Amino acid sequence: MKQRLLSLFLLIALLFIPINKVPFASAQAKQAKWTVMVYVAANNNLEPNSIINLMEMAAVGSTPDVNIVVQITRPPDYKGFYGEWGGTRRFLITKSDGNLSSGDFQISPSRFAAYLTAIAPNYGLSQDQVSQMISKASATDKEQTALRLSVPTIETQTPLTPLQLENIQNLEGTQVNSGDGATLTDFGTWAVKNYPADHYGLIMWDHGSGWSMIASDDTLGPAGISMAAFNQALETITKASGQKFDFIGFDACLMSQLPVVVTVQPYANYAIAAEEFVPGLGWDYTPPLKALVGNPDLSVTDFAKAEVDAFTTLYTGTEKKAAQSFDLGVIDLSKVDGVVNSLADFNTAVKAAPDDELKAMATARSNVQLFGSVGESPDIAASISSVDLSDFMHLMSNLSGDSGVKQAAKNVMQAVSQMVVYHKASASLPNANGLSIFFPQDSTTFAAADGKRYRSEFGNTLAPWQDFLDTFYGVANGAAPTSKPVLQITQVSTDQKPGSIQDTPVISYTLNGKNIVGVTAYVIYQVNPQTNVVLDTFPVTSTITTADGSQINDYADGQTSNDFYWNTKLPKLSDGANDLLVLMTTNAKDQQHGFIRGFYTNQFTSQQTDSTLLIDLDTYQATGLWAVQDPTKPGHAIAQIRPNPGDTFEPIYRVLDQTGALQDVASGAKFTFGKTPFQVTDAPGPDGKYNVLLAAVDAIGNTIADSTFVNVQNKGLDTTLQDFKDLGFGISFLYPFDWTDVQTYQREDGSDELNVTDIAGAQTLSAVNYSGVTSLVDVEAKVKAEVDSIDGVKIGQTTSVTVGNNQGTSIAYQYADSDGGQIVGTAVAVYIAETKQGYMLQIEAPNDQAAAVQKVFTQVLQSSQFFAPAQ
Repeated sequence: MKQRLLSLFLLIALLFIPINKVPFASAQAKQAKWTVMVYVAANNNLEPNSIINLMEMAAVGSTPDVNIVVQITRPPDYKGFYGEWGGTRRFLITKSDGNLSSGDFQISPSRFAAYLTAIAPNYGLSQDQVSQMISKASATDKEQTALRLSVPTIETQTPLTPLQLENIQNLEGTQVNSGDGATLTDFGTWAVKNYPADHYGLIMWDHGSGWSMIASDDTLGPAGISMAAFNQALETITKASGQKFDFIGFDACLMSQLPVVVTVQPYANYAIAAEEFVPGLGWDYTPPLKALVGNPDLSVTDFAKAEVDAFTTLYTGTEKKAAQSFDLGVIDLSKVDGVVNSLADFNTAVKAAPDDELKAMATARSNVQLFGSVGESPDIAASISSVDLSDFMHLMSNLSGDSGVKQAAKNVMQAVSQMVVYHKASASLPNANGLSIFFPQDSTTFAAADGKRYRSEFGNTLAPWQDFLDTFYGVANGAAPTSKPVLQITQVSTDQKPGSIQDTPVISYTLNGKNIVGVTAYVIYQVNPQTNVVLDTFPVTSTITTADGSQINDYADGQTSNDFYWNTKLPKLSDGANDLLVLMTTNAKDQQHGFIRGFYTNQFTSQQTDSTLLIDLDTYQATGLWAVQDPTKPGHAIAQIRPNPGDTFEPIYRVLDQTGALQDVASGAKFTFGKTPFQVTDAPGPDGKYNVLLAAVDAIGNTIADSTFVNVQNKGLDTTLQDFKDLGFGISFLYPFDWTDVQTYQREDGSDELNVTDIAGAQTLSAVNYSGVTSLVDVEAKVKAEVDSIDGVKIGQTTSVTVGNNQGTSIAYQYADSDGGQIVGTAVAVYIAETKQGYMLQIEAPNDQAAAVQKVFTQVLQSSQFFAPAQ
């Protein structure tokens, strides 16, 4: 009887042991089909996102055929509420059942209460309301509140639920350094021994910085795992398993880089990686793991494609506002040698070219698709110096004058396309092709970007590319004695009276140089007698169209004359309680975002981080925050983080000191994250004297600058209108203050077109200048031909109109766009007898916005002024 009772008690006890606390016996007893190892180095500012990714994995969970094994390192003084532990632990990921959290990640009521109390004011909750939520809510309600406040929506069809995971091994107290290759080795060999499988995958989760490092540990190893240490770890793990990894994935920034690919090639069949920064939430693990668990015989390429698709869906769907630029691709590592060999041929062709290729190489480098470029911050982009390899070769095939170089560049592009088997990128990365390469823009930048270390680590394995860099820098430096540019500002259009939002200052300049790669304007305002602050900066472009129709920025050799305008508007940041004029930069290849640098402070840890606020240029709201791990070190890691309500952001002032050097200092104004996003608005610049500095740089890194003063008087003006003025076109007009800046585009016939839109991009205003016309009849004929060329156009009424002080002819028309929407438009022809110039002014909008856009166009026509175009 006692024996039967004992058996019964054992049975009952076993029934009540949560299955997730018991490692799968089948994983030990028989070999699974797959073991996916995830190395989570989260002892840094990315830690909160690790919880979300674990939840994504636990939405699927391991099975007898598929082991999902994780090692996670958290800060030793972890301050979150998902468990009360720090250090390193190992888990077999089992499926969450949707009930209360349990095990190591059980939500701490006391820590959550402290969190809720801290963020309550930013959600409009009184302390009484918070006290009631803490004291009277059920455990389930508290957990649901915690999830709602800390976990974003990843997939609407698969809501994330509390974790129920108990560690298999607790390594706490052993000073485990997640930034050490030996730690990765230990995890990998442990996983192979305890979870043997037919196929292995390894995912590296953390900060990444291309060839420089992968994974870091703020306590013990901030420098991260070098590629040499990574190579050693992979060699040891694959020897232990007796086979290659089927794939190595990088849930980390900037890792789809040729030096990284060369490092992992001997140890894996495929790589999954991004050229660009990976947004803060990282991969979406649920879809690929669900596909693998559903079919353990799934091919590695189908698994990898499932992750690329899920990643793209996440950042074009539920987390669209959080992403700046993103990409992810699948690389066939068996094709790496083909790329390296094609680079050797390219290097040989460049050295054999009879003509000086410096101009082509420098122009291609200055126009290539960059990665890790947060706005126009040259220090960050230069320290990373990662560019798209295929895009560079595409530019070289267009710009080089040597047939051998052209063909060799095309061969590299072909080799890359064979290696990158699947790749998707955001619209803000139009020239991302799946593989990047380390390419500092000049020898000085190469040295500052840890080039000595790069040469020692990859000078042999990637010898052809290093030789190409040496050739490029050597040719550039050899041209130094005759290439230093000369720059002079010659005129300011508002010299005789103050400029304003309704009388745009246009600055004319001459530039005499060779191999110029960039011209940049800086607008500096004296906030007080001791502080001169840069409040605007933008590239001054010189666009050409290449043989294949691509538009690139190219500065002609020799002496040229040009001009640019500054509309006297400045960005102002607000959190609803405070506002401040700030420097918001943009990236010429990213038309979707602006960037504001500052210091982010976490209210719970008091940790202050150099960071960049991401601004959506459709809504002008803050939609993300990128933090720099250590800006003083080459190749420092940058990652997106999610601020908590109550955290603060202090914009940085970029000031000009007494020696003329730029320095970054805290502005002293702190903005608090809350329920309402930060908002940026354009504001008329305050009245006063501004210093406008223009700087040009050449391929060697020589910089030359000139400056001028511009007086501004905006007080009392109608702030619903702004002026545009183009000296080369000989035209100025007023248009809505909240529309975009006017852009210049080169048309197929080589002529220029001015173009401006409302913020949504639905209403479009453009202007074209016609030379060689002698009458309004000539201009009317050209305008009618332009309208007739629109597919499916229906021309309406033709009437006489007044344009400024001139007579013109208006042609109404409509057509259906590519989506079937009805577009209405008006094109106006005007001839200026005094200057013998003709113009077409044109406006278009969806049919339901016809009345609004006509009001805008009337203002443009009434305010238009014409003058002799500058030569």
